[in-house]
Amino acid sequence: MNHRITHIKDDIYWVGVVDWNLRDFHGFSITRGGTYNAFLVNGPEPVLVDTVKAPFTQEFLAKIAEITPLDKIRHFIVNHIEPDHSGAFLAAIQAMPNATIYGSENAISGLHRYYNFDREIELVHSGETRELGGRTFRFFETPMAHWPDSMMTYMPKEKVLFSSDIFGQLQATSERFDYEVELPIYDAALYYANIILPFNHIVLKTLELLPKNDIAPEIILPDHGIFWKDHVDEILAYYKCWASARCAHGALILYDSMWGSTDIMADRLYHQISGSDVKVRKMHIRTNPMSRIVTEIMFSKVILIGTPTINDTIFPSVGQLLIYLQGLRPGPGRLWGAFGSYGWGGGGVEYLMRWYRENQHQLIADPVESRFRPSADIHQACDALADTVVKTLGQVE
Repeated sequence: MNHRITHIKDDIYWVGVVDWNLRDFHGFSITRGGTYNAFLVNGPEPVLVDTVKAPFTQEFLAKIAEITPLDKIRHFIVNHIEPDHSGAFLAAIQAMPNATIYGSENAISGLHRYYNFDREIELVHSGETRELGGRTFRFFETPMAHWPDSMMTYMPKEKVLFSSDIFGQLQATSERFDYEVELPIYDAALYYANIILPFNHIVLKTLELLPKNDIAPEIILPDHGIFWKDHVDEILAYYKCWASARCAHGALILYDSMWGSTDIMADRLYHQISGSDVKVRKMHIRTNPMSRIVTEIMFSKVILIGTPTINDTIFPSVGQLLIYLQGLRPGPGRLWGAFGSYGWGGGGVEYLMRWYRENQHQLIADPVESRFRPSADIHQACDALADTVVKTLGQVE
């Protein structure tokens, strides 16, 4: 197998690139690299779907040239204009002078804001069908999943869906298909939690759009990660579960500590909850990547956040988490709680409770707050909070 270029089916090729060294994506940490996927549908009038991030432009163009001369490409579909998918746009259109470019209204507007060029772009509307190079392509806009310009393209005869950012994952591999690797469901979940989560309602609409428009893909080709072939039904089901919060179960304890008091309270809560049948996880905020914390929040029904007080306010690492969550908007269907400690003056837990109220998060109980080291009364209050978590989850799960 040529790992540089992958034949998918029916003269459809992967001409994307692997970024083995990618560790920061949209500001959150990843550990396994990633891919920027682009595709070439070869034939009498070749069709290019998307490009790659700018630093990989020459590798990308060289791959296309191994299949067909660049000046023979007649059609160029832009599903998404974000720079990790359009970074090679200018070089591509310069190398493809005979290609007609297609995009949504938002894509056309955004491309002209990103890049300086004078080529016309043909507008395609959601639900529109085009015959390009003897192949049938159908276009479906999915605005805010996860950018306003986002669009999916479907080839009904081949049953291939170019899904843009939806159904993607972040991992660098020389393999391209789901059956060639350990099934990357957690990678897909991490990607969803950190990128797609704010747009749950759009995802649910998109999932409804597929059967309504007779879109029944046998292969899903996202712009990041491996391709779904043997597990199409599974990833569709997981997306529905994540978007509807039906996959949210158990309790999650998130905390940081300055001199150990909040740490003691987190341990007490974990010990009490773990003595029941309720699934519970405990994560120290500073020593866990924010991306994994958010993924565990997506999996959880009850989230308890613990913070010490510093300078009359919340601890910095906890504040960073709250800012990150504010943009991701974990959504309804979850219950939240607070605990923490202070020395000469409080403020940390108060800040956390105010943040909960301002963001309309449903609370499970009153907060538990300790001055200096937790006393016997504070231990009892932690036990009572844990018991409320266990009782509540026992009623809803």
